[in-house]
Amino acid sequence: MSIRKKNIKNFFNSPEMNRGKWLRKGKVFHSEDSNYLREIIPEKSNILELGCGNGQLLSSLKPEYGLGIDFSKKFIKEAKKKI
Repeated sequence: MSIRKKNIKNFFNSPEMNRGKWLRKGKVFHSEDSNYLREIIPEKSNILELGCGNGQLLSSLKPEYGLGIDFSKKFIKEAKKKI
C-alpha cells in the first residue's frame, strides 16, 4: 500500500474524523445536495456511491439496491447499521 493511501485511510479511520460533526457544520449544503439528488434520482433506483461515508446520503435516496464504498472501515460499519 502506498504511503498516500495509508495516510488517507488513517485520517478517515481516526477518532478525530467525525462525520456527524461535518454534517451538522455543513447542514445547509448537505440538505440542498440531498434534495437535489432526490429530484433527479427516482426512489427504488440502483445506486453506487463512492466515498459514502456513514451512508447518510445513500440511505436518504431510498434505493432498491444501494452499494456504498469508502476508505473508512469505521464509516462502513456505521453505514451498515442504516440497512
